[in-house]
Amino acid sequence: YHKTIMTPGTNTALIGYNTELTTEFLDKIKTFYRTTPDEFKPTIHYNSKFEISFPKIDSKIICLPSTENVGRGYTLSLVLASEVAFWEKAEEKMSTLEASAEKGTIIVESTPSNVGTWFHRNWVTDSSEYVKKEYGWWWGYSREELERIRRRMNDPQRFAREYELTFLTAGRPVFEAAMVKEMRKNILNVGDEFPVGSGNFVESD
Repeated sequence: YHKTIMTPGTNTALIGYNTELTTEFLDKIKTFYRTTPDEFKPTIHYNSKFEISFPKIDSKIICLPSTENVGRGYTLSLVLASEVAFWEKAEEKMSTLEASAEKGTIIVESTPSNVGTWFHRNWVTDSSEYVKKEYGWWWGYSREELERIRRRMNDPQRFAREYELTFLTAGRPVFEAAMVKEMRKNILNVGDEFPVGSGNFVESD
């Protein structure tokens, strides 16, 4: 919102995975506008269910659900794609948005979902063009509070996804996700040092 009203010619798109989230986005933008000091508040030309525009600075904010052709036909400066891990046909939709914001900035945020999704592939690969940052909305909770949430939720997979940022495997895996995550801590990379004679490793010529 700040960049849009302070930078003339900025077209911003907030993309939610459903209509309810899209409506919530626009409500937040309207709240920001109402609480903006008068000396910084731009004139609104069009205020609808999906768009708020500022004609004097040639900027606007659109809030759209992640439909089949989302973003097509727009030239976008800033894009927020929300909960992408839960989008259907995310790869095709993100390709359209990336083309629409070819010279702009795209921020993708999501709770982890299943392994193999577009979001998962971009998160685990080193070749992704996106800068990866991990944020937990529960930061500030104590261990005791998280343990109470875990017990109340009574769903290990859901807790792992919502509170431990863990991607889930569909179906019934042979090994528990928590066990696999713990064992992955022992994976060595090329160049890592390991003391000779420790564990089950033996020195050889």
